[in-house]
Amino acid sequence: MNYGRGESYGLAATPERFRLRSLAAQTPIAGLYLAGQDVATLGVVGALFGGLTAASAVLGRNLVGAATRAKARVASPARPVQLRQA
Repeated sequence: MNYGRGESYGLAATPERFRLRSLAAQTPIAGLYLAGQDVATLGVVGALFGGLTAASAVLGRNLVGAATRAKARVASPARPVQLRQA
């Protein structure tokens, strides 16, 4: 796209960009994986999920699902958390 003044969020967030099959963690080159916001979506959260997607591809496990399940357990514990006073 030739951003003459730079681009703070990598590739432009267009529908075409999200349809690109080449923007995936696994590449046709053995042992080469992509991570970061352009693998997932924009910004810091996109970079986090891009990293999880790459790690999932390397390990052959769904770490994105594991991370979201872990977040759900932390956000809604089975019993209330008791805080100790100092």
